[in-house]
Amino acid sequence: VRVKNQGTVSARNIEVAAFAPQELKVIRGTGSNGADGRVDANGKVAFATVDELKPGETLTFTIDVEAVRSGDARFRAEVKAEHLTRPLQEEQAARVLGK
Repeated sequence: VRVKNQGTVSARNIEVAAFAPQELKVIRGTGSNGADGRVDANGKVAFATVDELKPGETLTFTIDVEAVRSGDARFRAEVKAEHLTRPLQEEQAARVLGK
């Protein structure tokens, strides 16, 4: 998951979370600062809040998943920040062929 500040002012207090569908199991998540994300039993991985993201800068978060069962899956990422009135969300479709 890449988060880029395409604006002209710094974004503050950025929170990134990702949600795996039932077809996938989150194994681990690693934040842009190398810190591990918090993984829960429901397939959510949440990363530590980033204090500031300057214009033009990008944060990268890596989520490792394992196939649990076949199906059409929708992996979702969510970004919250101080200046946003509601979270930004992006979904990525994946066809899971099996364990």
